[in-house]
Amino acid sequence: MVGVESTALALPLELQAVRLFVRTGTLAAAARELGLPLADVRRWSQSIWWQTEVAALQRESSALADAMLTRIFDTGMDALLDRLTLGDVRMFGGKQVRVPVKAEVLAHIIDVAFTKRQLLRNEPTAIAGDTKRLNTLAQKLRALGAQDVTILEEADYGPAQES
Repeated sequence: MVGVESTALALPLELQAVRLFVRTGTLAAAARELGLPLADVRRWSQSIWWQTEVAALQRESSALADAMLTRIFDTGMDALLDRLTLGDVRMFGGKQVRVPVKAEVLAHIIDVAFTKRQLLRNEPTAIAGDTKRLNTLAQKLRALGAQDVTILEEADYGPAQES
């Protein structure tokens, strides 16, 4: 039987069943692999200790997956930083040569990295809603640059009125 502990320090059948259930996803597969009646495994699965053990095993599995994904992320970020700093590796005349990353690729990398960083920081990734205030500010800045006082007054109070 695969997955069944056979040493002197073997886990109790109940714990083996929990582990097999978490690994296979079904009570029937766990019971079958251990040679136990499905009714026994089903009864165990309704107990508090079973639920506690399942939760602990799932947390452990999530922690392992998180560690592996972090390692993949770190390796990928190191490789990306290498490419950004030293250039992409290309073959020219049978030799590996470093060439600068294309601007459009660089812009895409920056866009994705910025968006992901904002998400990690729980900060906005886009400006939503009414942009009237931004347009008014842009108009005022243009007026300041052009030194046109009438545009400034219109932006604050509407069109200038003649008295």
